Amino acid sequence: MTQPDSPLTQLYLTDLRTRMRGVKALGEGTLSPLGEDEWHTVLSDAGNGAAVIVQHLSGNMLE
Repeated sequence: MTQPDSPLTQLYLTDLRTRMRGVKALGEGTLSPLGEDEWHTVLSDAGNGAAVIVQHLSGNMLE
């Protein structure tokens, strides 16, 4: 088992943080054009609004 302070662990965590910052920036850039009234707009009968999608994504990241 790899130790928490090993170089491999630190490299992995650094890469993971970098990637997650990129995902966050992509999401913020995608969602920033939405006005407050558009966050709950559903575009199809089988779809969800942006607010629900963000809730699902954040919940999945906590698991």
